[in-house]
Amino acid sequence: MAFKKHLEDYRFNLNRNRSWKYTAMLIFFFIGFLSLLTSKFYLKTEDPLYHTNTYEAVSSNIAGTVTIENRVYHPANGSLDMVIKMD
Repeated sequence: MAFKKHLEDYRFNLNRNRSWKYTAMLIFFFIGFLSLLTSKFYLKTEDPLYHTNTYEAVSSNIAGTVTIENRVYHPANGSLDMVIKMD
């Protein structure tokens, strides 16, 4: 009888202070999610922009010489049309 009473007290006793594990895990995930959302403010994500001038030949080991003859940028859909000549 005492064992059963002890088991019931163990099940429903909320004063054991074991919820700190779940709170710490929740805080860890919250800080991780918050740092993911705000990473643009403290990390430099801008890559330098490299471009090739029009009608300038660029040598390549695989394709030989590549020349960009024309390029048109469409800002509405963010696409770029290029005419490339390969020798």
